[in-house]
Amino acid sequence: MNKAIDQVRRREVKKQAGLKKARLAILKNEDNRTEKQKVIFQRVQESHGEVRRVWKLKADVQSLFESSNWKEASSYLQLWMDSVLQSGIQEVCAVAKRFQNHCQGVGHALCYPQSNAKAERLSGRIQEIKAIRLSKVRKF
Repeated sequence: MNKAIDQVRRREVKKQAGLKKARLAILKNEDNRTEKQKVIFQRVQESHGEVRRVWKLKADVQSLFESSNWKEASSYLQLWMDSVLQSGIQEVCAVAKRFQNHCQGVGHALCYPQSNAKAERLSGRIQEIKAIRLSKVRKF
């Protein structure tokens, strides 16, 4: 969603010059913004551009991850996807399609707190060691 927001912001800069230096203020979490960024963000929220609408859609999808079960999350996701399609903003529609394509995986991530992150990290480390070993062998 951050990438979609930034793409829309870049497109909207041509219409609203105030968005040119608003990138960090828009993309940062509320708790991490400086006072200056809070002012800039407030100005963006008071505008009626697409950036504001995309940011609202981002905030809405974040609520999905606060759902207590998959049934609740699934119905919320469907409502969110409907609002995205109604918005007609192509960058966010692409994100919604990715959610739709990976709906089952999103459901599992919400319902089961386990992940394969440790296995992926270990696999990456093994690949790194193999690459280092291979580079040393090639030098001789």
